[in-house]
Amino acid sequence: LHMALVLLNKEKELAKLQQEISQKVEETMTEQQRKYFLQQQLKSIQRELGMEQDDKEALINKYQQKLEHNTTINDHQTTTTSTKKKKSSSKKKKKKKITLDPEVQEALDTEFQKLATLEKNSSEFNVTRAYLDWLCAIPWGRTSPTQISMTTQQAKAILDKYHYGMKDVKETILQFLAVRKLNHHADDEYDNDDTSEKESFAPGDTSVRSSNKDRDNTRSGTILCLAGPPGVGKTSIAKSIAEALGREYYRFSVGGLSDVSELKGHRRTYLGSMPGKIIQCLKAVGVRNPVVLIDEIDKLGVSGYRGDPSAAFLEILDPSQNHAFRDHYLDVPVDLSGCVFLCTANEIDRIPGPLLDRMEVIQVSGYDSAEKIQIAQQYLVPKAMTSAGLFIQNHNDSAAEESEK
Repeated sequence: LHMALVLLNKEKELAKLQQEISQKVEETMTEQQRKYFLQQQLKSIQRELGMEQDDKEALINKYQQKLEHNTTINDHQTTTTSTKKKKSSSKKKKKKKITLDPEVQEALDTEFQKLATLEKNSSEFNVTRAYLDWLCAIPWGRTSPTQISMTTQQAKAILDKYHYGMKDVKETILQFLAVRKLNHHADDEYDNDDTSEKESFAPGDTSVRSSNKDRDNTRSGTILCLAGPPGVGKTSIAKSIAEALGREYYRFSVGGLSDVSELKGHRRTYLGSMPGKIIQCLKAVGVRNPVVLIDEIDKLGVSGYRGDPSAAFLEILDPSQNHAFRDHYLDVPVDLSGCVFLCTANEIDRIPGPLLDRMEVIQVSGYDSAEKIQIAQQYLVPKAMTSAGLFIQNHNDSAAEESEK
């Protein structure tokens, strides 16, 4: 009996301990369930009162607002040259929007539906969210205002402001700018004359789209390649061209680049995938017609198991193909026909032949002693004195002398 009593006491203590543990766990779970239930009730009440939206709904609304901003045509695109149309356009304050490509619109609708059904903690939710971040950030309708009113003398003044000499180089660049200006006027006449005809077609009509692509191919112009030794001002010339055109400027170097995914992006099946340099450029500048400088194109890496970067540039720089550029990450057509591509190189012999055929090479030679003296006197010395504050000191001294008199 004594042994049975001892055993029963042990079982009693063990059962009591288990009961206490289970009671504490149940109280904790009950408290957590109670808090979760109250939080969900609070969210439902706030949502009904219009004080708060669901996280997914707020995220989708944010993407739709960003997409609406990037598909809205700028005010400078809606203005016309004639005074009558300016008066009529001033009365109509409704913003115009472009019609997205059907493939792009289908991808957006699919991803929005997928985002609404996925759980926030799932990995697929983060992948879809990252994809929508890039897809909605592309400036589908945003452009920089082209300075078609700028004369040749004004463009020449911009080139002379930052560069000394280079007479042949400046003449070629001025011819390039003049051709783009004439093509822009031809596009305006086309848009003003055929507006009613184009509006009678459906947005997805392939015949209208093909005619517009042909017109875009003819206006894309030549791809300039500035070739010369280092330090002669090739990059600054590209900046001056962007300033003369009144467009955004973006530069990236391809020296040593051997992976084609750096240009055309990684597929979404890979972890940490992202678009290539071209799509990153459009997102960074916020417009679809920037001046893009591809630096050191003669130092492209050799083709290997990661692809041939020079072959990817054939699609990017070819006016007959880049109107429907397809990034591996986005996998939808993106129009690059509005971009102005410029290239720099030190040795044109190292550029692949098919890529070189698509370029107009401008040789930027070095400077002799007399030109170096003029550059130092007109550009380098004033710049150094300004950065050192000497011009400000001289101005203050002259002001003090005048006050004393």
